Amino acid sequence: MKRNNYLLIMWIFTLVFVSCMSIPEPAPAPVKDELDVAIRETSDYLNGRIPAGSKIVILNIQSDSAKLSDYIAEELIANTVNDDILAIVDREQLDIIRAEQHFQLSSEVDDATALSIGRFLSAHTIVSGKISVMVDNYRLTVRALNVQTTQVQGQYNRNIFESRMLNNLIAGIDVPAAVSDRSPTGTVSDGTASAGSKQPVQPTPKPPQAPKQETGKEAYLWTLGASIGTSFAVPGFIGTVHGTLAPWRNSFFDVGLDIGLGSGDQKVDYYSLYPYAHFAYFRPFKNRGGWYAGGGGGIMVSRYDFPMGKVALNYPVLAITTGVNLLNMLDISWTLRTNFVEAGSKFAVGYVYRF
Repeated sequence: MKRNNYLLIMWIFTLVFVSCMSIPEPAPAPVKDELDVAIRETSDYLNGRIPAGSKIVILNIQSDSAKLSDYIAEELIANTVNDDILAIVDREQLDIIRAEQHFQLSSEVDDATALSIGRFLSAHTIVSGKISVMVDNYRLTVRALNVQTTQVQGQYNRNIFESRMLNNLIAGIDVPAAVSDRSPTGTVSDGTASAGSKQPVQPTPKPPQAPKQETGKEAYLWTLGASIGTSFAVPGFIGTVHGTLAPWRNSFFDVGLDIGLGSGDQKVDYYSLYPYAHFAYFRPFKNRGGWYAGGGGGIMVSRYDFPMGKVALNYPVLAITTGVNLLNMLDISWTLRTNFVEAGSKFAVGYVYRF
């Protein structure tokens, strides 16, 4: 009897062990491409900003790649149709308008043209956008414009740091839709195969990367700020308020006012005002901030108060300057100044607001 019990227990144990060994491992979840994720999030944003039932036109997506522009527009259209929250103008009607207006899907379209197209197609909202190259990523911007009120109903900005599909489209490589659902094992599901079947995917050579460029936020330095410093001589303390204006890429004008105090001698009072203007070259860092160097000048208005009387000195000053902007908020600078008779320097540290 005991032996039969032992055999029964061993049989049950063996059965459970074999059953566990035969359970197939769950298939890894597909990894969505970052470009598709960004487009999906954009559609969700538009669904929430535009009143349900509105008729919209996906007008254009401006970029340097016609394939990329067409892909984003097609995905936005597909999402809109499948979500069934907004109505969308038929693509064929829009293609006819594009041919008559002589503009491409990837080109820029001004608001006046966009609104006129929207009215012609009896649409409530025009949706347009662009995708641009940043320093270390791409930026997708999509805007919804009300045709009747001409007001912006919403604008969605999304940074895209890594996307194989985006790089392939920019490089002109046709990307099959299944690539976006690639699993970590390097296989994709074939839509015509039976459930659970997989087909190996040949490795695709890495496409050439699009050249990285500085864009508005990086290459243009617009700031307002204040700093404190010293000349290591007279004046001993220098307070500065200033602002930078950047009408061109990688350069800026710095306009400010130095207020100097302290002569280093208790018997002599000193103060000065130095309005100045500099022009400088600006080189942005990879992340935030940048380095700059330039020159300019101003007028030094100074007053000495000696025990025997006051002395006023006004003279032109020539200056060269260099410095760094760290994290778009901390400014450290060094300036060499001369009145053509003697020279002095100024070291300053301050806070700037970059916009």
